[in-house]
Amino acid sequence: MSRAAPAAVGVVLLACGQLAAALRTQGQSKAAPSGSQDGRCLEISDRETCENSRARLNVTCRGWGGSACLPRRGAKAESITDPAICEQALLLLGVETLGWGGKCLAPGAACGDITSPHACGDSKARFGLTCAGWGGSSCLAPDDSARLITNKTICENSMAWLGIPSQGLLGLFCRPKFVPCAEIRTQQRCKELAGKHKVCAGWGGHSCLEHSSPARSITSESICQSSTQFLGIPSIGWSGSACLSAEDASCHDITDREVCEQSAKRLGLKCAGWGGRACLMRGSPLSMIRDPAACKDSLAITGTPSLGWGGSSCLEANDGCASITSKKICKDSRSRLGLTCGGWHRKLGCLEQELMHH
Repeated sequence: MSRAAPAAVGVVLLACGQLAAALRTQGQSKAAPSGSQDGRCLEISDRETCENSRARLNVTCRGWGGSACLPRRGAKAESITDPAICEQALLLLGVETLGWGGKCLAPGAACGDITSPHACGDSKARFGLTCAGWGGSSCLAPDDSARLITNKTICENSMAWLGIPSQGLLGLFCRPKFVPCAEIRTQQRCKELAGKHKVCAGWGGHSCLEHSSPARSITSESICQSSTQFLGIPSIGWSGSACLSAEDASCHDITDREVCEQSAKRLGLKCAGWGGRACLMRGSPLSMIRDPAACKDSLAITGTPSLGWGGSSCLEANDGCASITSKKICKDSRSRLGLTCGGWHRKLGCLEQELMHH
């Protein structure tokens, strides 16, 4: 055997070793748990790769959230940074949201989570949240302290505009007119004032409540269920995200499907049914229906017939092509909805027929 022979054998053995290592790595990659796949989704930085991750990378991701590729597990509303994607997150990503309020809001969000003044002012209609209004730098709840108001004009008109009493601006802070129980931040101190001194009603879950506090101030389901016994504050029960009182509760306040379907038994409210994201009653606007099956039965549920499903919501009789959010539905609009549309535009969405040639 020549001197070159041992070297050649060594090269062959080295190559075989490298091949075996590669095969082991490949096998480990194929058997990688879903957690590894979730991590790879988070490494994707562009929308096109994210939406084609299965074909390109053999990784199954939930979809694009606006600035990041969301994994199948652990995707939350807070991860979505695009308003349009947030509004259609249940359809596009299978992630339930309340909608866009300056950021994407998760079910159970509070007034303080809203970062847009406009969304704060329209919080009841858009998110089912009863907020006092914008305080200058944050969205305030009805029982928030005047200390959270950061705008001089708002502070001086806080009672008229927000229902929150104040004594005007002192330095950078708006002075509360009095120190309410809601200013007490510890459960122990609240318990002392509620028990021995009877100054406060008691602890409502996240804050200390006045005797005159509305049931909606209670943020704990267990406290809400026994609110009269614990706090002397009457309520009809828990909506899924808030404690309701008989005076101002409606089916639209209910955010939990099971509660909605048992609303008569649990809350004494006669509701029509679940619309996919909200509890409906007779006369509810069809835009609140976010489920295709419920849209099909809109006449029976709400008493209002619909054109049909538009891709993300149920369409009213007077809605046009611009309300359609699905490319497929837009193209089949005549057969599906009885609408003659001008086609689908990548940026503008579904066009009215008269816009087709413009």
